[in-house]
Amino acid sequence: MASPSELDAPVDGYDLRTPYQVWRWWIESRKGEAIEQVLGTPDEIAGKRPFGLPLIRFTKFNDFGAFVTGEIRLYCDPMEAGAVKREDCMYRLRRAYVPHAAGHYKPDNPVAIWTRENFDARRLAAHLKAEGIAPDTDWWRADRAKLFSVLPSPLPMLVEHATVVRLDSGECPAMVAAMNAAENGRIDWRTDMYGIGDDVRSKPPGPHAVTVQMTLRIATPTGPATIEAPAAAFEEIVTPILTAADGCEKAREKS
Repeated sequence: MASPSELDAPVDGYDLRTPYQVWRWWIESRKGEAIEQVLGTPDEIAGKRPFGLPLIRFTKFNDFGAFVTGEIRLYCDPMEAGAVKREDCMYRLRRAYVPHAAGHYKPDNPVAIWTRENFDARRLAAHLKAEGIAPDTDWWRADRAKLFSVLPSPLPMLVEHATVVRLDSGECPAMVAAMNAAENGRIDWRTDMYGIGDDVRSKPPGPHAVTVQMTLRIATPTGPATIEAPAAAFEEIVTPILTAADGCEKAREKS
């Protein structure tokens, strides 16, 4: 178990105070992978089956990487020969995240406790020595998967402590109205091939800003198309749907 006082003295020549901070950062950065596992399988809804891939998917990123991912899927009543009854379809929004920070002490939480209890300083120092990783290594630039391969993987723990929020279209007429309003909309972008002509200059996010990436799946005359872009690119199409869903979730929490 690691605490600041226990790491004050070097272990077998290694000052592990910075590696411990990298360990906490690395665990935070694995949350996105854990969330993907949680959302990897569609929900089972009695009498219905998922209709294709999610219509909308969104992921929020911070300094540590992905920390919230959500999707809206279409579920329909199945018929023979793989067809569906379109009039009986519904939408389900799922949003997944790990609500605990690896570095917190007050208030404490299960992820922070696991982080401290599984940082085995002596085992890590022996591993670093065996791998030829020098005590003066720039720990922030080192391969974190290699550094911590001797320690337990945080992934099962993060999956266990993930929270999934669900919202069905029957609970949120505003979300359904926004989905219907998005139908027949248009995405108006100019084709800009990198390295040809004048490339548009993308605005960088502000320091420590949360960024959002969205994926939209639509039908075209020749088959389905999947478009991935920053959230601002879908401002008029997707944002009203998610805003409506947020309003329904907040109203449900208050009731």
